[in-house]
Amino acid sequence: MRKLLLLSLGIIFLAVSCPVNNDKPDDNTEHNDPGDEDPGGVKDPLKTAMDAVREMKLGVNIGNSFDSLNSDSIATQTGWGNPAVSQDYIKSLKSHGFTTVRFPVSWADYIGDAPQYVVNATWMERVARVVDWVLAEDMYCVLNVHHDGADIINKSWIEEIRFTEREEEILDKFASLWRQIAEKFNYASDLLVFEGMNEPQFDKLWPRNDPSVANKTRAFYLLNTLNQTFVDTVRETGGNNAERLLLVPGYWTDIDMTIDNWGTFFNMPEDKIENRIILSLHYYTPWNFCGGNSSTWGTVSNRTQLNNLFEKVKSNIIDNYKIPVIIGEYAVNINNSSGAVSGTPKNSASRVDWMISVTQKCVDLGICPILWDTGMRTNNKGMADVERQSPFNITDDLRAMIEGVVWQ
Repeated sequence: MRKLLLLSLGIIFLAVSCPVNNDKPDDNTEHNDPGDEDPGGVKDPLKTAMDAVREMKLGVNIGNSFDSLNSDSIATQTGWGNPAVSQDYIKSLKSHGFTTVRFPVSWADYIGDAPQYVVNATWMERVARVVDWVLAEDMYCVLNVHHDGADIINKSWIEEIRFTEREEEILDKFASLWRQIAEKFNYASDLLVFEGMNEPQFDKLWPRNDPSVANKTRAFYLLNTLNQTFVDTVRETGGNNAERLLLVPGYWTDIDMTIDNWGTFFNMPEDKIENRIILSLHYYTPWNFCGGNSSTWGTVSNRTQLNNLFEKVKSNIIDNYKIPVIIGEYAVNINNSSGAVSGTPKNSASRVDWMISVTQKCVDLGICPILWDTGMRTNNKGMADVERQSPFNITDDLRAMIEGVVWQ
């Protein structure tokens, strides 16, 4: 989600945060160790990234759960208002027609001190359990490092790389985190995809209206370096990770920011194996409709904007560089006022129209769209279309979207 929502969310849910040991497991299910039977079977390891992305079809995020992160407390997976993730919830996602689950995880509260930066074992096990539930349903799972690079005071440590004197330290920490994640999940089939970061940006170094070429150059250099470190670290762990699909983010995962600076400031990382890297972009355009107070969408200008942006992705990235793309997040609030319960509901027909239009464009271009979802409940009228507790309903808007798209 947009970073501007994070601080307010952290404050809203601060009162319900609790220490890690109180975040009780959903049941006694243990994850599969490397010696156990692989969940989800094994897809063809030689499948290209482009073919895999087409196979991923429609995805959904488990948002505001394991990615919850507060400035001055430990949020755990329930700290932003959602119940603990359950296996029945994961099964319900498949029953609704999703074939991919993006699993955002924030790690900042669970990383030990230098130089080892050991990840808390209990947290890693909880993450592993959910990954295995997804793979057991024969769905793709996209596991990432989420709000560690956001703008949350005291927690967004990746941003600290902007200080030259801390660059080496942050890169070591980042590499250590990904080495541990990669080693933990080396057993998993190629249905598991690793995503290096979420919406990386260095606005404190280079605000986007800053004319400084030097600051812009360094901001993109830092992103390029982190992306390359991610790829190199995962590949070095060998085994199934030697050919695992890897998802790397553009700058802010923004279409214009990434493509307009392609080759001059932004560069895709090099890889030891061909056709196994995917580009991650997000789509919340226009923001005044998706996250702001505009209630309607669907004018000629609106549709032209959508078509132009996706044509930009197709012609520049997919056709020219033969790089597959995932839209890792896209959604519209249910209500205005940033999804507040007291906000005025958006026009449902417009909301469905936008959701169908974006999803259909992705399907037509071979892009996997992954809906951002923060958990449908009575006190959440934001981007919340999937219920996290039994009976695990979805909104009428989401049902209309799924039924309205022509799937290939």
